[in-house]
Amino acid sequence: MERLGVALPYSNLNSLVLDFSKCGDNGVSRLICGLEGNRKLLTLSLCYCDLGPQSGTILATLIIQTAICNLFLSGNHLQCLGATELLKPLSEYAEKLGQEKKSNALACSNTSRCILEANKDASINSKVVHRNTTSRPNSSMDTALESTRKKKKTKGLKKKSKKHDFGPWLAKLHLADNGVDGRFKQREENLWEFIQLLTSLIKNSDNLVEVDIDGNAIGEHCAIKILEALKERKKEEMPRLKIMVTPRISASTFEQIFMISSKSSPAKKRKKKIK
Repeated sequence: MERLGVALPYSNLNSLVLDFSKCGDNGVSRLICGLEGNRKLLTLSLCYCDLGPQSGTILATLIIQTAICNLFLSGNHLQCLGATELLKPLSEYAEKLGQEKKSNALACSNTSRCILEANKDASINSKVVHRNTTSRPNSSMDTALESTRKKKKTKGLKKKSKKHDFGPWLAKLHLADNGVDGRFKQREENLWEFIQLLTSLIKNSDNLVEVDIDGNAIGEHCAIKILEALKERKKEEMPRLKIMVTPRISASTFEQIFMISSKSSPAKKRKKKIK
């Protein structure tokens, strides 16, 4: 794992799958030593690798220091403590962006009247300028050529400067079957802390598109909190989030979560087939 970590900065890998390797917490810490500042690796899968709560903190630093956006950790033993440590930087970053988004929306609403007035003045001025420029076709042609040249230059610059951004943010997060519950000396407070961070991430992160926490006995109350966060996300017209939870909750809550997170209803698919 240490040699692989050292070799990764010199590779062009964008996906690394180490499922069932049984590397443990020590192996993950050795792997991460060579990944600091890596902008090429986007997907890391460490399912069923005997990772414990300690790996939560290690993987949190990895998300901050790299461009990884897909993290698959199903079948480990992160439990509430490890999962909470992993979600902390993600939730804090999402909350920060959410607050900035709200403040920008308020600023736009306050200045909307000024913009409307400015647009009216601009339309009047543009009509006057258009009348003046009709008698000078050569100058208008020159300005058109200059604008096309500028557009070509900006397009070239955009292609060259395209790089993957650092975290902390994720698009896909799989934490299925990780013992995130109130069992094995875990307190309910630890579970609630995890749920608070997860719901904050759901409500604020536009980047998040897929979450899997199936196989974790979170209980009915936590499932209701997730459902409320999904409803708020839908109300704010944020991107749709696909989330998988344990079916060991009430049928109504599970069905509502499934309906909100599913991409399309079966009724719509049937209508399309009939057509």
